[in-house]
Amino acid sequence: MKSDSEIIRSLLLWLLAEPSPTTSSPSGIDSKVREDSRASNIDESQTDASRLARNSLNAESASSLSAELASSDMASLRLSDIAEMGDIPAVQDRFQALLKRRLQVEIESRPPLFPWETEIQEYPTEALGLSGGTVWLKQLQNLDLPVALPEEVLSALLKKCQAIAQSSLKQGVKLIQAVEPLFPEQPQTLDRIAGMVLANAGAVRSTAAAPPLAELAGGYEAANPQQQIALAMLAAQELLKTLSLTVSPQNSQRSRQWLTDQGTVQLTATYQSEPAKELVVQVDLPCGGEIHLAETGTEGTELSAQRSQVGQMALSLSDPKLGQRYQVCITVTDAAEPLIFSLQVVDEAVG
Repeated sequence: MKSDSEIIRSLLLWLLAEPSPTTSSPSGIDSKVREDSRASNIDESQTDASRLARNSLNAESASSLSAELASSDMASLRLSDIAEMGDIPAVQDRFQALLKRRLQVEIESRPPLFPWETEIQEYPTEALGLSGGTVWLKQLQNLDLPVALPEEVLSALLKKCQAIAQSSLKQGVKLIQAVEPLFPEQPQTLDRIAGMVLANAGAVRSTAAAPPLAELAGGYEAANPQQQIALAMLAAQELLKTLSLTVSPQNSQRSRQWLTDQGTVQLTATYQSEPAKELVVQVDLPCGGEIHLAETGTEGTELSAQRSQVGQMALSLSDPKLGQRYQVCITVTDAAEPLIFSLQVVDEAVG
C-alpha cells in the first residue's frame, strides 16, 4: 500500500488535471490508488484529509472541485514542486482546508434531505408556550409591584397561578406553591415570607425583619433571594386574586379585566337564584376568540362558544352547584394557550 504522502500527491495531481470528456475515472491515479479509495477497510493510519476525499468525492464533483483548486494558489503546484516540498503536512492541511470549503459550498447549494422528503421544505419554528405567554403578558407588566419582574418570571407565575386558583388550598399554601418552582431550595424562607405577605403587603416593605423592597434600585436582578421571593409572592397574590371569582346570592356579580396586545378582555359572572338558579358567564373580546366553561375536577357539564370577530359571548348554566368550582377558559386570536379563571358559586349566608 502506498504511503500517505504518495496518496496525497496523487490526489492533488488528479484534482489539478483537466477533466477528460472520454473518461469517467480520474487520470493520473494508478489502479492501486483507485482500489484503495473504494475499499471499506481503510487503513487507520491514513490521514483525515485522504479519508474525507475518498468518502466524499466522486466523478460528478471532481470537475467543479478541480476548477476551484485551479483558481486558487494550489494551481501553481506542479509535480516537481510537490516532490521538492519537504513539509508534506502543510500540503495536507491546505488540501483539507480547500476540500472542507468545497464541501460546505456543496451542502449550502444542495442541503441534505430527511428520509421522508423528496425536496427542500420549510418548517415553522415555534417556541413552546411563547405565543400564548406573550399574548397574556401585557396585563402582568402592569402589576402593582415595587419593581418590574422579568418576563420569564411572570410567565412562570401565571402558568402556576392558573392551576393553583382551581384548588381549595389555603391562601398561604397557594402563595408558597406559586413561587416554589422559582426557589426550590428555600422552604423555610418561603413559609416566613408568605406569612408576612398575608398579614399585610405593606409590612413586607416596612418591617425591619422583612426584605426592604423599596431600596431595590437595581431591579429584580440585583435583589437578594429574600427580596426576589417577596416580589414573586406579591405578584402571585395579585394574580390569584384576579384569576379567582366568587358569586353568591348576596353578591351576584363579579367582573375581571385582562389587558392583551389586541385589547381588553372582560369577564363577567352573574348568579341568580330566582325564579330559577342560573349562572351566566359573559366575555367581551377585542378580537375573535372562544370561551369554555366546565366543572373543575369532574366530568360534568361543559359549555363553549366562539366568534371570529370582536364582540360579546355568553354561556348560561342552569342550576349550578353551590361550592363547586368552575373553570372558565378564554382564548383569543394568536394565543397558543387559554387564560384560565376559577369561578365558584357560594352562599355567604351559610356558616
